[in-house]
Formats: sequence, structure tokens, C-alpha cells
Amino acid sequence: AALQWQPAANVGIEASAISEGIDRDSFAHSFNAASIRVKGYLPFWRSGLAGYGFVGYSRGFAEEEDNRMDAGAGVELRAKYVHAFADGCWTHDFVDVGHVVLRLGVGAHF
Repeated sequence: AALQWQPAANVGIEASAISEGIDRDSFAHSFNAASIRVKGYLPFWRSGLAGYGFVGYSRGFAEEEDNRMDAGAGVELRAKYVHAFADGCWTHDFVDVGHVVLRLGVGAHF
């Protein structure tokens, strides 16, 4: 789940809660991390397609010292009220070798 505010046409600030599975006993416990990212968009003319890059920070809820730096890129297809995206992110905890997170999703904007 994510919320994004766009202070400018090609800049977004995204806050998200990350889940890697559903906890059937307590939905709130399904979310194991939260992140904040700054995104820069590069629209491809008037096609509705835009590439983007981002940097951010994420914090895990399970471990006390689970702080991570995120960086990645993706592509977004924008329509009037909805968008679809695909991106990849390299996340690193400053100690161990990092790992890649891939996301696919849809969203709404007003």
C-alpha cells in the first residue's frame, strides 16, 4: 500500500507499507516494513508512459536495526484516473549484501 504526493509534475514523494504475505489472524501484522522515497519522472512525450528513478529509506518492523537504503528505476503508464507500474529496487542494510525487490502494481490518482 502506498500514497504519493506530487509537489511538481515530474517529482513525487511516496510513503508505503510493505507486505510479503498476508497474516490471516491480524491483517495489520502483514506489513513488515515502511518506506519513504523521492521519485523523479521522465515522461515519454504525450504517450502516457513515463520512466522514473527513485531513492529512499525503509525501516523493518521485525528487527530493531533493520534500516535500509533503497534505489531503483521503473516505468509507469498513466491514464486519467489510474496508472500501472513496474519497477526494480536495490535495497541495502549497510552491513550485508543487499537484494533486489521487484514490484508490479496499479493505483488511482485524483
